[in-house]
Order: sequence, then C-alpha cells, then structure tokens
Amino acid sequence: MRLNLGSGWVRKQDYLNIDSNPDTNPDIVAKVPPLDFADNSVEEIYASHFLEHVEDIVFLMNECFRVLKPGGIMNIRVPYALSHAAFQDPYHVRFFVPESFLYFTESCAYLKYPITARFEILENSIVGQEVVVRLQKPWKKSI
Repeated sequence: MRLNLGSGWVRKQDYLNIDSNPDTNPDIVAKVPPLDFADNSVEEIYASHFLEHVEDIVFLMNECFRVLKPGGIMNIRVPYALSHAAFQDPYHVRFFVPESFLYFTESCAYLKYPITARFEILENSIVGQEVVVRLQKPWKKSI
C-alpha cells in the first residue's frame, strides 16, 4: 500500500490519495494525523507540500514511521524556509530547512524529545525553492 498524504488536486495513480477536503475527490477524506492504518502496513508515503500545513509535525512523523513497513520510504517535498513560497500561503504553519529532518533520526535521539520516528535519511537537499527529502524506516536488525 502506498499513501499520498494531503493529495489535494494532485492525485497519484496506484496510491491511496488522502485529503481533508472532499472537493478534491480523494480516495479517503480524513484529517491527518492520525493515520488509520495498521503498524508496518505501508510501503511508501508521498507528502508533497503537505507537511508545512500540519500543526503537530512530531505526531505526523511518528505516525508515518509507525505505519511504514521496515525498509519503507517516505518522500517529502516542502517549501524551503528561505524562499518566498514558504511564506506566501497563509495556511503554512511551519517552515523547513534540510536539517529539520535530522530530528527524526537516531542522531537526535539524545535530546530525549517525544519522537519515536527514527528514520534513515537517503536524500536531503534543496532543489530550487523546495526541500526534497527521502527517508527510510530501517530494516529490523537480526539477532
């Protein structure tokens, strides 16, 4: 299963398109977070220009980590904090730089924040006016 969170008018084929606005005709009308899916049940999450609208980003990232299968991928595109695109939309509630996503990895676990999402970063860059991030839920370690 693959999810397109905050799909809006951009529907992705072979994904469950999820949006809170029924006018955009998503497959599932829902306010996210939470994600109403079982643990370890999702292969991929796509979130393009959605995270900047989410008030509780920690809850969302923890939920994405929970539902992703080990090895699952989360692809993120958000406006770069130092671009006009980040500030032009009155519904944006947060801003991102590439380093924003470090908090959802093991490297920031020492801070003891209530973050259970511990992704591995596969890609983290600025492309034009966007931060483009590719995260992976680590494979379970065998003993």
